[in-house]
Amino acid sequence: MKELHLENNAFTGPIDLERLPEKMKYLNVSENQLSGSLKLDSLPDTLTDFYARVNKFSGSVDLTRLPAALVCLSLSKNQLSGSVVLTQLPVKFEYLYLTGNQLSGSLDLTRLPSRIAELYLENNSFSGTVDLSKLPLGIEDLELSGNALSKKV
Repeated sequence: MKELHLENNAFTGPIDLERLPEKMKYLNVSENQLSGSLKLDSLPDTLTDFYARVNKFSGSVDLTRLPAALVCLSLSKNQLSGSVVLTQLPVKFEYLYLTGNQLSGSLDLTRLPSRIAELYLENNSFSGTVDLSKLPLGIEDLELSGNALSKKV
């Protein structure tokens, strides 16, 4: 199986990402009642798209060991917390959606992948100074509203 669409159902409980098929490329579990932590380092190496928005996932998210093939990660509107490291995203990475969680800490936007086009981090609890001087040239949408950030001049 290469694609799995489970969005907009009533699935509950945790999801075991370690049990996904090795060749999976696309997984969408959005708009369910899934909960527990997300062990993103267990995603298959071939996965390009993972959508898990509007669930009840909690805990921290480790973005430092994502599959090299991953292009899109959508985890908006969960209950995720803790800080996020954006400096070690995969080279091919283009879309990151973390809107509406409880993520916090500072943001380093100086070493984003050159291909990143959309970065949605609004409505979290990020704080501190953010350096916007080294954003990739191709970035189209950067959403930081609803946090406690200030711009580095």
